[in-house]
Amino acid sequence: MQAIPTSFIAFTAFASCLFFGSKSDSDPAPPKGMVFVPDGTSYIGDTENELKALFKQMEKKDPPNDYWTSLVKQSDQHKTLGAFFLDKTEVTNGQYDIFLKATGGAPPKVDVPNGQTLTDWEPTKDGKGFQVRKGRENHPVFGVSFFDAQSFAIWAGKRLPTEFEWERAARGDDTRRYPWGNQWHDLKYCNSALYGRNDTSPVGSFPEGASPFGALDMAGNVWEWTASAFELYPGNARQTGNEGGQSIRGGGFVQVPSALRASVRVGTPPTFRTHALGFRCAKSIPPAVDALVLAAEGLRGIFPPDFKFDPKHVIGVEQIEYAPGTEYIARYKSIGVIPRVDTPFNSQRSLETWQKNNKQPIPLFVLRTDVDLDGPKIPAGQYLVAYDAPGSIQVPAKAAGADPGKNGEAGGEKAEAGEEKKPDGDASGETPAPAEGGEAEEKGETKESASEELPPPLEKTSAEAALDVGALSKVSTVPRLVFIDAKGNYRAEIANPSFGSESDAKSEVAVDAAKKTLNLRVVPRFRLRGKEIVFEHKFSVAGW
Repeated sequence: MQAIPTSFIAFTAFASCLFFGSKSDSDPAPPKGMVFVPDGTSYIGDTENELKALFKQMEKKDPPNDYWTSLVKQSDQHKTLGAFFLDKTEVTNGQYDIFLKATGGAPPKVDVPNGQTLTDWEPTKDGKGFQVRKGRENHPVFGVSFFDAQSFAIWAGKRLPTEFEWERAARGDDTRRYPWGNQWHDLKYCNSALYGRNDTSPVGSFPEGASPFGALDMAGNVWEWTASAFELYPGNARQTGNEGGQSIRGGGFVQVPSALRASVRVGTPPTFRTHALGFRCAKSIPPAVDALVLAAEGLRGIFPPDFKFDPKHVIGVEQIEYAPGTEYIARYKSIGVIPRVDTPFNSQRSLETWQKNNKQPIPLFVLRTDVDLDGPKIPAGQYLVAYDAPGSIQVPAKAAGADPGKNGEAGGEKAEAGEEKKPDGDASGETPAPAEGGEAEEKGETKESASEELPPPLEKTSAEAALDVGALSKVSTVPRLVFIDAKGNYRAEIANPSFGSESDAKSEVAVDAAKKTLNLRVVPRFRLRGKEIVFEHKFSVAGW
């Protein structure tokens, strides 16, 4: 496929990328297939008086037993939200097919009570694969669970919208009942039960049903998953019977008008699949934010209790490749960091005391990369990056004379002991023997032991064979940064990292595609001897 990359843009802080006011010429250009939703205060939900008025208006349109299942009191409120991008339509079969083939997934399907299986996919002629049925490429994907939708969003560098974001995108700045306004027409605005199709429509079939920000199909066609758990709004005294699960929005082609209002929400088990439930994605404005926040959450299990990060400080670059002639994402790549905030250190002594008490390096930032880095070799993945003062921390070392093999594993040889505690996630589950050697270890010398093995690699990547975990120093005699994966394994280090101090220092992640280099500059709000620390390092980067 032809690669169509976006521009490489380094953002210094999320706050510099917030947008205020209504939509204007200065608004950021959304990625292909998305619309921009500016920040603002939106009206959420309905009052009981509004619902009573709607009963009277819709009495001839809706069956009586539909009222309180779809018109449950929603406790009107106002929410102020930041700007974001939103998919213009629901994710289509054509887009989802690319995702499945890139990740090795299986086509979605729905088994219905009569024994029939509903799906928009069929086997290829040779029987060795699958393809979207002809004419269904532009229909919304259905039969996907919340977890399926979330997996797609991560792969595409996006996320699912919260239900408040979804309702803001549907209603805009006023109290409209439907995305297009307050009026109803059976055939003009959306695919509903009164439209009479009894099937999904190709996305974008009802341009007159657009929301104030240009999003289509936000009423009818298929319900849409959101990132929000379904909970009663404040002041909602009426139980619906479906509290819990995820909130879905928008209604489907089997719903009547009252259930297609922008305020309607239903709680649904996250594993649920049906022929009238799909999704669309949202995306934060600065590049790489959504991927970085998910990476940080994935590393939370190895964070010390006082480690804090703020998504507002995410910096990163991203690249999106599209399938030729389409708005379908073919591949998403990003590199970014989340610096630590509110670090408790203001002197060398406080840093060394913390390390002595906690027996671990001091976390500075989270790094996530979709491409392999070199100098040192760091496979694509997510890492907690921490500072290690000289002589304070012991990590696995390569046994003397051992053949390192893949990832520094000693090919059946035992690696040297020396840690007071193994990193979390070690496959053996054993506690290593106490370190021996005293002065020899301070000098970086090693002694053989059969008490522990090197930690296994977290995942296999193209750079894995070249990554020598065993080459990490057992006890460092110089300052260093260590890269720790989600299982607590040490994967790489930078000895004598380049630290400096500046006033008004700014973080930066910048890729020079021509030179195949990545310049990483992080200000982790970390002060020593009264100076703010700035870490800067240049990596080689391939595949960008």
